[in-house]
Amino acid sequence: GIIFGNGATGQIGNIDTSGNLYMSGNVTAGGDVITNSDIRLKSDIRSIDDSLGLINRLNGKLYTKDGKKDQLGFIAQEVEQVLPQLVHTANDEMGTKSVNYQGIIALLVETVKELSNKIKELESKLNGV
Repeated sequence: GIIFGNGATGQIGNIDTSGNLYMSGNVTAGGDVITNSDIRLKSDIRSIDDSLGLINRLNGKLYTKDGKKDQLGFIAQEVEQVLPQLVHTANDEMGTKSVNYQGIIALLVETVKELSNKIKELESKLNGV
Protein backbone atom coordinates (compact mmCIF):
# COMPACT_ATOMS: atom_id res chain seq x y z
CA GLY A 1 0.00 0.00 0.00
CA ILE A 2 0.89 3.66 -0.10
CA ILE A 3 0.60 6.41 2.50
CA PHE A 4 -0.09 9.96 1.38
CA GLY A 5 0.94 13.16 3.17
CA ASN A 6 -0.52 16.51 4.30
CA GLY A 7 -1.76 15.04 7.58
CA ALA A 8 -3.97 12.43 5.89
CA THR A 9 -2.87 8.85 6.01
CA GLY A 10 -4.42 5.66 4.72
CA GLN A 11 -4.03 2.91 2.22
CA ILE A 12 -5.20 4.00 -1.22
CA GLY A 13 -4.02 1.06 -3.27
CA ASN A 14 -1.17 -1.25 -4.10
CA ILE A 15 1.95 -0.41 -6.07
CA ASP A 16 3.67 -3.24 -7.94
CA THR A 17 7.40 -3.49 -8.55
CA SER A 18 7.01 -1.59 -11.85
CA GLY A 19 5.52 1.42 -10.07
CA ASN A 20 1.92 0.79 -11.23
CA LEU A 21 -0.80 1.82 -8.77
CA TYR A 22 -3.83 -0.46 -8.51
CA MET A 23 -6.94 0.57 -6.61
CA SER A 24 -10.69 0.21 -6.72
CA GLY A 25 -13.22 2.97 -6.31
CA ASN A 26 -13.49 6.36 -7.95
CA VAL A 27 -10.58 8.66 -8.69
CA THR A 28 -11.30 12.38 -8.55
CA ALA A 29 -8.69 14.95 -9.48
CA GLY A 30 -8.98 18.57 -8.44
CA GLY A 31 -6.89 19.53 -11.45
CA ASP A 32 -6.04 18.15 -14.86
CA VAL A 33 -5.04 14.54 -15.44
CA ILE A 34 -1.92 14.78 -17.57
CA THR A 35 -0.11 12.05 -19.51
CA ASN A 36 3.42 12.38 -20.89
CA SER A 37 3.21 12.81 -24.66
CA ASP A 38 6.56 14.39 -25.54
CA ILE A 39 7.89 13.38 -28.98
CA ARG A 40 11.28 12.71 -27.35
CA LEU A 41 9.70 9.82 -25.45
CA LYS A 42 8.32 8.15 -28.59
CA SER A 43 9.67 6.25 -31.56
CA ASP A 44 8.31 4.67 -34.75
CA ILE A 45 5.70 7.45 -35.03
CA ARG A 46 3.23 7.00 -37.90
CA SER A 47 -0.28 7.96 -38.97
CA ILE A 48 -3.36 5.97 -38.01
CA ASP A 49 -4.65 4.20 -41.12
CA ASP A 50 -8.37 3.50 -41.62
CA SER A 51 -9.49 5.16 -38.41
CA LEU A 52 -13.12 5.02 -39.57
CA GLY A 53 -12.83 1.28 -40.17
CA LEU A 54 -11.43 0.77 -36.68
CA ILE A 55 -14.14 2.92 -35.07
CA ASN A 56 -16.82 0.99 -36.98
CA ARG A 57 -15.52 -2.22 -35.39
CA LEU A 58 -15.89 -0.86 -31.84
CA ASN A 59 -19.22 -1.12 -30.03
CA GLY A 60 -20.16 1.27 -27.27
CA LYS A 61 -22.33 -0.33 -24.60
CA LEU A 62 -24.74 0.56 -21.81
CA TYR A 63 -24.29 -1.62 -18.73
CA THR A 64 -24.60 -1.90 -14.96
CA LYS A 65 -21.39 -2.04 -12.94
CA ASP A 66 -20.95 -1.89 -9.17
CA GLY A 67 -24.69 -1.26 -8.82
CA LYS A 68 -24.56 1.80 -11.10
CA LYS A 69 -27.01 1.44 -13.99
CA ASP A 70 -26.71 2.86 -17.49
CA GLN A 71 -22.94 3.25 -17.47
CA LEU A 72 -21.37 3.95 -20.88
CA GLY A 73 -18.24 2.35 -22.19
CA PHE A 74 -16.71 -0.63 -23.93
CA ILE A 75 -16.23 -4.30 -23.17
CA ALA A 76 -12.46 -4.82 -22.86
CA GLN A 77 -12.55 -8.23 -24.55
CA GLU A 78 -14.30 -6.68 -27.58
CA VAL A 79 -11.84 -3.77 -27.78
CA GLU A 80 -8.98 -6.27 -27.54
CA GLN A 81 -10.16 -7.92 -30.78
CA VAL A 82 -9.79 -4.59 -32.64
CA LEU A 83 -7.14 -2.64 -30.72
CA PRO A 84 -5.22 -5.01 -28.44
CA GLN A 85 -2.68 -2.28 -27.62
CA LEU A 86 -5.43 -0.43 -25.69
CA VAL A 87 -6.24 -3.35 -23.39
CA HIS A 88 -4.33 -4.27 -20.25
CA THR A 89 -4.73 -7.64 -18.55
CA ALA A 90 -4.09 -7.57 -14.81
CA ASN A 91 -1.97 -10.14 -13.07
CA ASP A 92 -4.83 -11.25 -10.82
CA GLU A 93 -6.82 -14.47 -10.46
CA MET A 94 -9.35 -13.41 -13.10
CA GLY A 95 -6.94 -11.74 -15.50
CA THR A 96 -9.15 -8.65 -15.24
CA LYS A 97 -9.03 -6.55 -18.41
CA SER A 98 -8.98 -2.73 -18.53
CA VAL A 99 -9.26 -0.29 -21.44
CA ASN A 100 -7.02 2.71 -22.09
CA TYR A 101 -9.89 5.06 -22.99
CA GLN A 102 -7.48 7.95 -23.47
CA GLY A 103 -5.91 6.09 -26.40
CA ILE A 104 -9.26 6.11 -28.19
CA ILE A 105 -9.22 9.92 -28.38
CA ALA A 106 -6.55 10.00 -31.12
CA LEU A 107 -8.58 7.47 -33.09
CA LEU A 108 -11.70 9.62 -32.76
CA VAL A 109 -9.85 12.76 -33.89
CA GLU A 110 -8.55 10.99 -37.01
CA THR A 111 -12.02 9.57 -37.72
CA VAL A 112 -13.60 13.04 -37.55
CA LYS A 113 -10.98 14.29 -40.03
CA GLU A 114 -11.61 11.31 -42.31
CA LEU A 115 -15.38 11.91 -42.23
CA SER A 116 -14.87 15.64 -42.83
CA ASN A 117 -12.84 14.86 -45.97
CA LYS A 118 -15.55 12.47 -47.19
CA ILE A 119 -18.20 15.16 -46.65
CA LYS A 120 -16.12 17.70 -48.61
CA GLU A 121 -15.75 15.21 -51.50
CA LEU A 122 -19.50 14.53 -51.55
CA GLU A 123 -20.31 18.27 -51.40
CA SER A 124 -17.98 18.87 -54.36
CA LYS A 125 -19.68 16.12 -56.37
CA LEU A 126 -23.11 17.44 -55.41
CA ASN A 127 -22.16 20.96 -56.49
CA GLY A 128 -20.66 19.68 -59.74
CA VAL A 129 -17.14 20.83 -58.89
